[in-house]
Amino acid sequence: MGEASLRRAFWQGYGTGLAVAVAWPLLLQVALLAWLKAPLPMIQGEVLQQIGYAFTGLTLLGSVLLVLRFRALRGTFSTTPEPLRPGRLRGELLLAAGLCAGTALLGLLYLVLGGSSTLRHARGFLLIAPLQFLGLVPRLGTWRAAARTSPRPLPGTILEPPQEAP
Repeated sequence: MGEASLRRAFWQGYGTGLAVAVAWPLLLQVALLAWLKAPLPMIQGEVLQQIGYAFTGLTLLGSVLLVLRFRALRGTFSTTPEPLRPGRLRGELLLAAGLCAGTALLGLLYLVLGGSSTLRHARGFLLIAPLQFLGLVPRLGTWRAAARTSPRPLPGTILEPPQEAP
């Protein structure tokens, strides 16, 4: 029962997350094409370039946070009671999809700020979103192994209180 429910929860969360990570950028791409009718840049020059660098940094920061969150979850996944594991896994996968969809939203915001001169870069952010989800979300085998292994202590945390000496 536990293995089947974990597999079902993974595919529900992963499938929904993949749909969000792919469908959201596609919808934004349609919005970009509609925006191209009369895109007037709000910001130009050096400031726009700095905003682009900031958005790139936010995308990288989101990727790092996603990797660290999944690493921490895998380390303590076996301590989660078995009936709660599928729901937690599904929720984490949907959270990851939301974070990746946020990357696509940065692309749309960059286009709004910079106008048609930033179209190529805005589409780059839209392309990164599904690749980010596909590349950073651990697969089902990783979660199966995490459910079977003993918990790993995370840096700065104590899983069990220290034992007093007799």
